[in-house]
Amino acid sequence: MDEALTGPCVWHIPADAVVRIDAHSHLMVDDPSAWIHLSRMKIRVLNVCITTNNHALEDQKKIYRTLAQADSSIFDWSTSFTLPEFSAEWSERVIEELEADFRSGAKACKFWKNLGMEVRKPDGEYLRADDPLLSPVYRYLESCGRPALMHIGEPLACWQPLDETSPHYWYYSEYPEWHLYGKAGYLSHADHIAARDHILELFPGLRVVGAHLGSLEHDVGLIAERLDRYPNFFVDTSARIPDLANQDRDVVREFLVRYQDRVLYGTDFLMMEPLSTMDELKKVRVMDEYRVQVERETGFFCGGGELQVGDRRIRGLGLPDKVVEKILSKNAKRVYAL
Repeated sequence: MDEALTGPCVWHIPADAVVRIDAHSHLMVDDPSAWIHLSRMKIRVLNVCITTNNHALEDQKKIYRTLAQADSSIFDWSTSFTLPEFSAEWSERVIEELEADFRSGAKACKFWKNLGMEVRKPDGEYLRADDPLLSPVYRYLESCGRPALMHIGEPLACWQPLDETSPHYWYYSEYPEWHLYGKAGYLSHADHIAARDHILELFPGLRVVGAHLGSLEHDVGLIAERLDRYPNFFVDTSARIPDLANQDRDVVREFLVRYQDRVLYGTDFLMMEPLSTMDELKKVRVMDEYRVQVERETGFFCGGGELQVGDRRIRGLGLPDKVVEKILSKNAKRVYAL
């Protein structure tokens, strides 16, 4: 996660509030004693698998699948796939994996930023998200009506000098391997966006959710252009509320009202260590951190009071109730068929 919202919560949940959906999270709450806290928060979680070298995909699938089967009123999950081996059988095996995961309740398939940024083809070139190798997978998802949750590329700040005023300063300071400013041989931000847009063009029946505001979080106008151009495109707000807060409040508010059917709320809360492995104090701390993040971020949409973002005070958007309900709940239900 990047820079977080801080300061007093500006939205208190009424007793008759709709269940909010965190449509992009990594919440390994495998201790049933903690589920009551999520229930009291009136939150439903779409847990998202990612394929990295640090977190075994099958372990993530097992935890998220088990949670969804144990309590489907709180947990759903999105699967992912093993990284390309560049063999003729790879896409067939991936589709078989996805079929099994969808039978087990998975709602979508996640494509991560290592496509285009980390995974290389045999010739040494980066494997772009729109490479023909991946086309059978996109075609399969399109044919069976399953969404693709796509984190393609990074914020524009990834390719710019470190800036202490940027919402992404902390992340790129802590993880310099993902900061590409001054580094040769990488695809540009524009390359990644073009690859994602190409997928939207090639597979118009594929619902694509652009994670993290579609990696265009710095300018809602650029997001609007894609939403106008591609009716199969949606975005989630995961870990990008500070980017919205950095822009003109009236412009952001108008954007969310206009595209109220195309934006999904998500936190990108990272709990990649199962809750059951933590001591009691850490369990309490982590669950409280999640609760506070949800309350402050949803307060940004709902309330008109002030929030602290970095060293700035900003006003909440005070969106109409019907817009808030779509962003925080209805859109995720519809897009992911929850």
